[in-house]
Amino acid sequence: MVAALGTLALMHNRLLRAIGRRMASYLAAPRRDYSRFSLTNTELLMDTLQSGDILLIEGNSRLSRVIQLLTQSTWSHACICVGPNRLVEADLLEGVIEISSDKYASNNSRICRPIGLSPEDRKQVSSFVCGHLGYQYDTRNIIDLARWFLPVPPVSRKMRERLIGFGSGEPTRAICSTMIAQAFQELDFPILPLYCEDGESCPPTISSSTLRHRHFTHFTPRDFDLSPYFEVIKPLAGSGFDYREMQWAEDDGESTPL
Repeated sequence: MVAALGTLALMHNRLLRAIGRRMASYLAAPRRDYSRFSLTNTELLMDTLQSGDILLIEGNSRLSRVIQLLTQSTWSHACICVGPNRLVEADLLEGVIEISSDKYASNNSRICRPIGLSPEDRKQVSSFVCGHLGYQYDTRNIIDLARWFLPVPPVSRKMRERLIGFGSGEPTRAICSTMIAQAFQELDFPILPLYCEDGESCPPTISSSTLRHRHFTHFTPRDFDLSPYFEVIKPLAGSGFDYREMQWAEDDGESTPL
């Protein structure tokens, strides 16, 4: 019986990954209605980034739009800086790769910097991520992401967190935000921790004020933006920006639709 259940689970995972792969090519295609609002150039962006910083991306693919709708967030993708002019991401088609600094030059982005991270901690986070280079993207995540946010029978979100995790859980597969979340959790660095509340069943050694890790497979890109433990960094803030030097088109009296 146990062997039969294991075989069924394996077949289930393979089926979901196969469906995910077929969807991947379609979802990776860019949309034509994308608009960029940021004026930050690539050089300034890369000069601002530090090792351990997370670069959130407003993607322009079909999958990005799906993630934005499901998570109710601008941010659909996350990269991490692992050194000067070095970014690592989990790409839908290519897996975990190191990318050039200009890949997202035309995308809106946000830098989230972990507060209080030591140089040694930054090095450990970077080493963890670089150790995943070559891993494949967990295409089952596409299905699980939809399953997570679609309506379900009336159970609490806390119960759903215990029942559902993103991805197949295979050690050679990765998802952009979950890989980064796991790297920080290896340091016990908080992202959006859970609290052991009064009346909740907790181990005897845990008090009501103790933090608990949220499972790394439950994180999405927006969580790094929402986290109080990450600082939002604006590249223009220290660049000597002067709004008086901006050039504006002549106002014709009509508003320009977005």
